[in-house]
Amino acid sequence: MDDDVYRAYARKRPRLPVNVSYGTPWVIVARRPENSSRPTWALKMMDDYALAYHRSKTIMATGDYEDIAIVSRRKLFKPPVGLMWDDTRFSWCGRCRRPTMFREMYKHPMMRHFAAVSLDESRRCYYCAAREILAGRFMMRF
Repeated sequence: MDDDVYRAYARKRPRLPVNVSYGTPWVIVARRPENSSRPTWALKMMDDYALAYHRSKTIMATGDYEDIAIVSRRKLFKPPVGLMWDDTRFSWCGRCRRPTMFREMYKHPMMRHFAAVSLDESRRCYYCAAREILAGRFMMRF
């Protein structure tokens, strides 16, 4: 989180409508280095964003992970005003709330947690596996 705008965005608790705030609306997705002897991806379901944020800081402090995100399982989010990123390489993902790469992908650990998986759009967020047509291009229209 080198960008001040993004750092402030990540610290602020996002609002979820009451009808989608049940259960575990957040998931921490952490990626280990590829040379790790453990699985590349680690997931932790969370019921509160503030707890997820503090837990993610603790997880990153271990040094076992290269990257981490708090992913919304219920709502898509627009990018914060003023956030700049290399839009020739990255696109905004409204689900994992970060600039990311959308790639051809048919298998990802996050796909296990989708209610329904379809193969009509194979370009998915590298991090949270959301379809580009939903979390990427659709989000940028608003």
